Amino acid sequence: MSGFAAMQTGTTDPALPAASHPAIFRSRAARIAFVVLAATAVVGLALSHQVPSASAALRGIKKRTPESTNIAEAPVSDLDPPGSSNARRERPQNLSAEASAFLARIPRTGAADAFHNADQKAQLMRRIRAIAEDCLELCDTTRPLAQKAVRYLHGLETGQLFAKATSPVNCDALIKNKELDAVRETTRAPKEPPAELRDEFLMQGRATFVPSFFQKVLEPSAPKERVWSLALIKGSMSAARKRKLEGSYNLHNTNEMIDAVAKISAPGKRALVVGSENPWIEAILLAAGVREVVTLEYTKIVSEHPQLIAMQPPAFANAYLSGKLGLFDIAVSYSSLEHSGLGRYGDALNPWGDIISAAKIWCVTRPGGLALINVPPVPQNRDELVFNAHRHYGPLRLSYLMTNWDRLEFPGGKAPKGILLYMKPDESS
Repeated sequence: MSGFAAMQTGTTDPALPAASHPAIFRSRAARIAFVVLAATAVVGLALSHQVPSASAALRGIKKRTPESTNIAEAPVSDLDPPGSSNARRERPQNLSAEASAFLARIPRTGAADAFHNADQKAQLMRRIRAIAEDCLELCDTTRPLAQKAVRYLHGLETGQLFAKATSPVNCDALIKNKELDAVRETTRAPKEPPAELRDEFLMQGRATFVPSFFQKVLEPSAPKERVWSLALIKGSMSAARKRKLEGSYNLHNTNEMIDAVAKISAPGKRALVVGSENPWIEAILLAAGVREVVTLEYTKIVSEHPQLIAMQPPAFANAYLSGKLGLFDIAVSYSSLEHSGLGRYGDALNPWGDIISAAKIWCVTRPGGLALINVPPVPQNRDELVFNAHRHYGPLRLSYLMTNWDRLEFPGGKAPKGILLYMKPDESS
């Protein structure tokens, strides 16, 4: 689900095409709890302290950028299980005024409601607090945007102005925080955000609440292992070259992704796909000449293709923290981020699930690397929380979602509709 905090992978939604994707990342019940799980930066040294600025984060990552080899051999360490981080974590020190103000408005406790009993609400609030203490300014959707707004001419809507958002990002803390991979505290999905967190979900009243409820009951059985056979992947690659690959949506959407990949000089690059039920994006990337694809997915996937590696969140986190993951030239998230943290697919509620998932992708992308992002169109130029279906990204939420990324025009002018192109700036050059 969240491809990190909710590594969301494909699902069927009357309002959206069935997805294949967490974080960080849309996905199935357990996947999302993961996404959008996160994609996060990998490096040889552990950044155990908060990164003081976006440019400092870039410089730190650049210094510790091993090109990954044998990432599957990264040891699985004793990362704190969900529900325990609040007791075992180091408390934030030397916080900025902005970070302190953000934490001050995040309640530590809450009352039972129609969807949570007292114990469930207590667990929910402890988990949210643990996430907030690692996220800090990144999750503050009251932080000011850049003064200069950028008019992006292609993508969701033509001619709208979107200002860039920046923030420090503690990549190590976010990737290690297993609360971002938790499943929700309740068996049945809540029909509305908890009262204690409603302002955070709605960006302090700047997003419109639209009810659109989907019930997904958590099942005790573990997800089954999936096998992506060599024949499946090679067949999908062949279909992609002929523009006849249906993918998880439809032929039109698949060909839009083929066009987007063709515009970004993919041959020889290393790519990350956040969340995936079906290797259609992986096949497109491999057919375009990408040398290696890593898929981050909650469910265990066995890939028989030598250039395609599938990883679950714990292995991904440990590979990152041990310095074996390496950074990616290209990252792809398709119809995934908008679901992160809404509980629809069994993921735990998280007002900032989508923002954290995108930040994790930023963490594991090299400076100068690119991200191809698909999120729902902007309706009437406003931000909407369509709970619990997804989010609609207007001028504010899209800026916060893609914090620290630079929005780019696709080379050659015309852009594939609905696919946004971003670059991680190299501020050390």
